[in-house]
Amino acid sequence: MADNMFKLQLLARAELAVKDVQARRLLARSSYLGFALVLFLLALGMLNLAGFLAFEEVLSPAGAALAMAAINAVGVALLMHLSKRAGPSEREEALAREIREMAYQQVNHDVEEVKEKLEHVASEVTRMGENVHRATGAVRFLLSALGKNK
Repeated sequence: MADNMFKLQLLARAELAVKDVQARRLLARSSYLGFALVLFLLALGMLNLAGFLAFEEVLSPAGAALAMAAINAVGVALLMHLSKRAGPSEREEALAREIREMAYQQVNHDVEEVKEKLEHVASEVTRMGENVHRATGAVRFLLSALGKNK
């Protein structure tokens, strides 16, 4: 039983340690990513301004603004299309869920075994108590019978 409890504690601690490391890594990466995003937006704004000024010489100011809006719309459409395919696949997630479910089933099986063993031990202890009670009664009877014979 101590082995099973150790397994459960180890599983819980390992899960917490993994989540802690993942959270700290995500926070650090997110900080850098946020700063990079700010710089990217500044660069994109300057690129839009440069494009607008270049188109303004060839087109009217309204035409230049329209051309830059069209270029930005194409970029947004492309990024939205790419975002649908980004990240781990659904198969990967399903596999991870399956592994997690198997681990939980194994732990549940171990817990059920421990529960059955505890119930067996409890019934054995109860039976031993009943036997001791009967033996005590028999010993009292024998002692009283021996005491009367003297």
